[in-house]
Amino acid sequence: MKHQFDVNGWRYGTSQIEDLADQIRERVSDENFPTDQGGKVFGLSIADPLAKDAFRVPRWMPFTAQTDPCGSWIWTNSTWMVRSNAADEDWVGPGAGAHTSMTRGPSYVAEAARELLGTCGGVVLQGKSDGVGLVVDFGWSELLQRNVLRVAIGMPSMSGSGLSYTSPTWDNEARVGLFDAHTGEAIVDLNTNYFDVQAVVRPFVDVIVPRLMEWRIKFGLQFELIGSLREGVADLVQVRPSPGSIQGQVVQAPSGKEPLVTTGMVNMPGEVLAEVYMVLDGHGRNQDPLEVTIMTGQAGRRMPTAEHWDPLKEALCGKIVFWLPGALQKYSGSLFQAAGAWRLGAVAQISAWAILTNSAHGTSTNSYLKSELSRAAFEEARAGGPLLCIGRELTRLLRRECKGETPPVLHIVSDGLVGQVYRG
Repeated sequence: MKHQFDVNGWRYGTSQIEDLADQIRERVSDENFPTDQGGKVFGLSIADPLAKDAFRVPRWMPFTAQTDPCGSWIWTNSTWMVRSNAADEDWVGPGAGAHTSMTRGPSYVAEAARELLGTCGGVVLQGKSDGVGLVVDFGWSELLQRNVLRVAIGMPSMSGSGLSYTSPTWDNEARVGLFDAHTGEAIVDLNTNYFDVQAVVRPFVDVIVPRLMEWRIKFGLQFELIGSLREGVADLVQVRPSPGSIQGQVVQAPSGKEPLVTTGMVNMPGEVLAEVYMVLDGHGRNQDPLEVTIMTGQAGRRMPTAEHWDPLKEALCGKIVFWLPGALQKYSGSLFQAAGAWRLGAVAQISAWAILTNSAHGTSTNSYLKSELSRAAFEEARAGGPLLCIGRELTRLLRRECKGETPPVLHIVSDGLVGQVYRG
């Protein structure tokens, strides 16, 4: 029997943390694994021995309301990440990134820590790493029948200070690849010209996965890393069990069929067999459906009239909405469209580029999601049903497959890490 890292294997809200700490101490006897200081503290306490010989772990320090976040250790000119250490995320609760993290220089660390303490009860200060954000989800894929590394990487972004890089924890256009967790074989390759993804994949294959097996870990995990562009290495900044957005129903591939599409860009587990409604690029006759979905997702702002709402609701209800290239707006526009499609009765969605994958956190610190309207759309869009992103090339292939049927019917399955599309 293969060693399966079950993405549903961690039970939140139990005494599992104590049991796991004892289990790890049997193998790592010279380390302290505090189990009563919050999920983030526990995750970082195991990061050092787990990542030894693989990744760097930036120095960190926990604070509570009883400790002063102005400690004497903040004496340099360094910049710090002020991270929440709340009971509803990481090892204690299924939320990932349920509270906002902040980046602050030494003069403002204490103020930011006190502010965050007021909302979540605990804070971790961690040395800030510079580079491109990565999220690695690791676990057993029922669809592929193997342990996989799903690697999401942020994108280059121009800002007022010049070129920087995003993080998949909030970037809805982050790229995602799939790799065999024991060999590093690319299942869905991830090619970038700004960071060597193998600098993350190889240490997982060679060090992290074997060490997890040695520790007798049998559940899925999520890792946050920052890849250094200059050095070609990565800092491990967070470890947690597979979040709630990855856990869920167990689905299996349809027997006797070959998938048309395999992707790591999924938002949740699920299975849908339904007719397809295609949304084209927003020109001519297809402009109205786009506008109606946007308005519908904007929760009451410029709500469409019955003349536009009723026909589209009838057309989308019970259907898989297939957004062709150009049909989705960027950033918050796509969130409103996705939320609007759920409200109009869609049961699943497919897009060329990512709308929301479950590498993304439960909340976002990015500026375009600061309004309450956008945040509401974000929460609704990510949880309304299975949503797969398949890229431009596979979108063209799938569109050709759909043209051969009247009406086109597709079968979507997602195990939380991997999504596949089959003929209906």
